[in-house]
Amino acid sequence: MQIQVAINDVLMNEVLAVTHLKSKEEAIEQGLKLLLQIGQQQKIQNQREQLGSKIKSPKQRRRYSLAELLEGTTPETVSKLNAEMAWARDGEAVGRELA
Repeated sequence: MQIQVAINDVLMNEVLAVTHLKSKEEAIEQGLKLLLQIGQQQKIQNQREQLGSKIKSPKQRRRYSLAELLEGTTPETVSKLNAEMAWARDGEAVGRELA
């Protein structure tokens, strides 16, 4: 596409000197690509902000006291649990377990 545009010569010369581009057309094309990239980044940022406002932060987990955790345990339930977990205590070490 061809179009005639009046561009500030001082600005164009500075752009060409700083970027080492070879032509005004190349400078304009790179500028348009940069503007497109910035616009896309802003769109993504806006979508992230909208998504973030829709996500509710999780409620803080309830903390239990030792008394609450042990409430309702009986010697029978502890013995049953010990019997069920014997395999975990009696096996050989397979990693960096402390003995």
